[in-house]
Amino acid sequence: MKVKPVVECFDKVVRDIQSELVVVGSGERIVGNRTPVVVKAIWDTGAYGSVISPRVAQELGLMPVGVKPIQTANGTYEAYAYVVDMMLPNKLVIRGVEGSESDLKVCDASIGMDIISMGDMKITNKPTTKFIFRIPSEGDVPLVTD
Repeated sequence: MKVKPVVECFDKVVRDIQSELVVVGSGERIVGNRTPVVVKAIWDTGAYGSVISPRVAQELGLMPVGVKPIQTANGTYEAYAYVVDMMLPNKLVIRGVEGSESDLKVCDASIGMDIISMGDMKITNKPTTKFIFRIPSEGDVPLVTD
């Protein structure tokens, strides 16, 4: 069965691509509930890995699996790492994502290159922004949405 791509169409040109993302704890390191959290997530090609906010980690009752260095334009810092499952808007679940904790300003999660590199992505901005992402990678991405 072919998985439909994630398609986001905006009514103007945008500087960040945001999608709805469902996050749930993965594995045995959960002390809270297993109820999924629905968040806004930014697609971040500048991020090596995906990120969740402290609010999401707390709401899910996640226990850190470790600490890892996070490098930003402002320097390097240490952040908790958690293992989560992330469901993309096309209902595809990416299991066992090791997401770092970071206080994101515009949303509660980011989809980093750990996920983006699994597939194909295309963005066009004329006359408005259209975004397409699909897993698995199939090569060139046509600019059609159906």
